[in-house]
Order: sequence, then structure tokens, then C-alpha cells
Amino acid sequence: MANEDDERDDAPPAIPHREPGDLARRIAHGHAHLEHFPDLDAADLARLIQDALDRGESKAFGGRAMYWDEEERIVVIVNAADPDGGTAVRTDRRYFDAWGEQQR
Repeated sequence: MANEDDERDDAPPAIPHREPGDLARRIAHGHAHLEHFPDLDAADLARLIQDALDRGESKAFGGRAMYWDEEERIVVIVNAADPDGGTAVRTDRRYFDAWGEQQR
């Protein structure tokens, strides 16, 4: 019979989380927080955004970049022309897949 410690040894290592950078904090304290994540603390939102930037699938279009984080089901759009640096929204994969297509 395996003990609880043996089961933990077989678990995959956790993905390390970086402290949010300037861009993640900027996005988290702007439109994304006010409109899309009012239930989250801005610091927690900045961590979610940083995780998406670090590990998310990405694509670029029209001077912007979009990141999809499957685990958290959020999209982060980075836009240097936006005063907040971009935005983030909880959505589904279809939003990420369609982005850029509707703008052509």
C-alpha cells in the first residue's frame, strides 16, 4: 500500500510563477480590472496576466499581441497604443482562435 508521500513524489512539478512585471501590473490596474475582473484584487489579476504572458499560446496582428492561457481560460491582449498597455478577459478558446480573422 502506497503512502501519501509516495503519491506526491509522482506528481508533476508545479510550474513556477514569476512576480508580475510592469506590463502585467499596468494591465491589471486598468480597464481589465474595472470591466472584466472586478471581483479580483488587482495584484491577483496581475499574477494571472503574468502567467498568461509567460506560458500562454500567442499570436500577433496589427501591432498587438494576444495570449491564451488554457488553464485559467483568459485572453490577454497587449497593445502599446492603449494607455493601460492592453486588456484581459475570461473567455473561451474560440475568441483567441478567431482573433485577427475578423479584423482582416
